[in-house]
Amino acid sequence: RDGVDAPVAGPARLRQVEGHPRDRLRLVGELVTTYANRIGQSTVAQSVATADEGVRVDSYIQYNVEKKRLLDQKLNSIVFGTPSSASSTGTLVPAKEQWTYSYLSIDTGNKSVGGPYSISYDTTYTVAKQKNGTWLVASVKATPKGTVK
Repeated sequence: RDGVDAPVAGPARLRQVEGHPRDRLRLVGELVTTYANRIGQSTVAQSVATADEGVRVDSYIQYNVEKKRLLDQKLNSIVFGTPSSASSTGTLVPAKEQWTYSYLSIDTGNKSVGGPYSISYDTTYTVAKQKNGTWLVASVKATPKGTVK
């Protein structure tokens, strides 16, 4: 399946994803970049990303919290390209993603303060296999195809 249309199921969903890094990447879109941003908590990323990538996720969440908003987003589709090795850093996995997003007030009730907007990205995930056999996202390079608001 190339698209992701499953609703966010929370951290319990993390324990269901094993094996191939593409499954982990689907989870990044489905859970980490959606659920973590929506609740303003980056700890969700710890199960699918390296510590360095977790810091990047947390920085963006904190940036939005400082602006008194949360990011509410939906990954409408993701299509993966052919993975390639990247020497000591891991495996590069290209993808094309389409998102819909809005900004919500951090205040009780989460009133919309912007959006909905649509955006597409050319994305390259670097994934690294850990000693225990799991795959973690080590970095994400996303190039927007349009203006991010």
